[in-house]
Amino acid sequence: MNLVLINVSSNLSEQIIKQFPQCNVKFITSPEQIPDLMSWWLSEPGVTVLYENNGDYRAILERIRECQLPAQYLAALTRKSISEIQNLINEGQVNQLFQMADQKDDLLRTLDELIRKETHEKREMPPPEDPTETSIEETMVTSFFIYDLIYGDLDKANRMKTLRKKFGLMAYPNCAMTIMVDNFWELCQDLDNKSRYGIKMVYLDLLKDFIETAAVDCIACSLIGTDKLIALVNVPGRDPEQARGMVVQLAQDLKKFINRKAGNTVSIGVGSVYPDWQLIWKSYEEAFRALEYSFYVGSDSVIQFEETRNFTTLEHDEETLPSFKYNFFKNINNWSESEIIAYYETTLEHLVSKSFSSETIKSIVIKYNFEILDYLEQMELAERDLNDYVIKVSSQILRASTMENIKATSNEFISIVAAAIVSRRSGNAVSSAIDSARAFIVKYYYRDLSLEVMSQVSNLSTAYFSRKFKEQTGQNFSEFLERARLERATELLLTSDLSLNEIADQVGFNDYSYFSSRFKKNYGIGPLIYKQQKKGDDRKGV
Repeated sequence: MNLVLINVSSNLSEQIIKQFPQCNVKFITSPEQIPDLMSWWLSEPGVTVLYENNGDYRAILERIRECQLPAQYLAALTRKSISEIQNLINEGQVNQLFQMADQKDDLLRTLDELIRKETHEKREMPPPEDPTETSIEETMVTSFFIYDLIYGDLDKANRMKTLRKKFGLMAYPNCAMTIMVDNFWELCQDLDNKSRYGIKMVYLDLLKDFIETAAVDCIACSLIGTDKLIALVNVPGRDPEQARGMVVQLAQDLKKFINRKAGNTVSIGVGSVYPDWQLIWKSYEEAFRALEYSFYVGSDSVIQFEETRNFTTLEHDEETLPSFKYNFFKNINNWSESEIIAYYETTLEHLVSKSFSSETIKSIVIKYNFEILDYLEQMELAERDLNDYVIKVSSQILRASTMENIKATSNEFISIVAAAIVSRRSGNAVSSAIDSARAFIVKYYYRDLSLEVMSQVSNLSTAYFSRKFKEQTGQNFSEFLERARLERATELLLTSDLSLNEIADQVGFNDYSYFSSRFKKNYGIGPLIYKQQKKGDDRKGV
């Protein structure tokens, strides 16, 4: 097993080396080491990265990501930070996560399992057949010919026309199809690059079998660096509608053929049929774009470009999403399980209806789930198992190829959340209401929160809420709100370049003079002096 250790403590490193002497271990403590390891990294069948979240580990991970070095990641957290975990997941650099305070043994067991699995796969894997020189040459030339066509190097493709019949083509292709193995990355998450490539080649062979069986005037190859295959087909006939119908039927037949033979589904994007073969590059771009739409319509589908021609995607929504979330957290302690789940599902449907891009949807849902987890932690409802579960859910969402996958995974998560909230409420309704109100203040301290709003959050009368809040927290509502705002202000003073007026406004004080006086009342000095003193202490190493 090839294991890269990033900023891992000496005690843990020594234990790993002693317990797993068969591992090929590399140590990285600086981003500058990455270039020297690239040739080794890319020549190995698979690399596992284990890192602790200390020092400049983020800079090292960023360099690995920039260099596009494949790996599976084990995160050993010496400290817990929801935002830190969320960023790592967004960057695709967490496969499994361990809290080192109490999960060190779990980490070592996982390493042992990965080593055993890799050893077993090497024993079971039959030696690859040696391809003939002729087959290698044919595959390479076919791929180059296809790339010349789809990337617009038509002069070069035309110079190769003497080879066209060797590929089995009667005429130049005038329509492109892109084929994607559904849930490819989910199927291959535990495989190295060589094994992933082997799976793609199985599907490419099935595609070529179909071409031969159906006697289609077509050539095909794999798109390097993706989970997709491409087929360029010559569709006879001049009538556009007839040609479109022929290629769609061909795609349907191809999909059924592969699904039956492979036992796993594929989705196919179909570009337009052009009378002039020199526009094949345009058909390819259309087929690729059509296939992206499978994220919304689901797997096992054939999607024609004409169906998606007017489809556009959004990258953000600064108007409606915040109000969806605000309403969710405002009512989460008052709704039934089914109401919590239904509202969460409504939010996901909103993302689809707004035509957010797939990557944006994934990012939004992951962030939303972490916000829910953080809210439950404020309510003292989040167990360690739920923390680990959110990491698992986030990883599944990142690998999801369709919206239906995201919905299924996320609905399992929100069902667990809803059950925990309702169970807590049934045990002690008033205590649960105050916990929810406290969490709501911590999350929305910057808004104009009043007793009336908190009465709605807790589902208690204003007078009863005020009394119970003081009993349970030791502070009245206004004191607790002010403390939450000032604590956030101290963070911004030390970590941001915002002006004092901007900080006051961001934490919920509409008047800077009042903010300054309340800050001085609580900390003994004004915000500017506080900032100067703290930063001065940092420079002195105090």
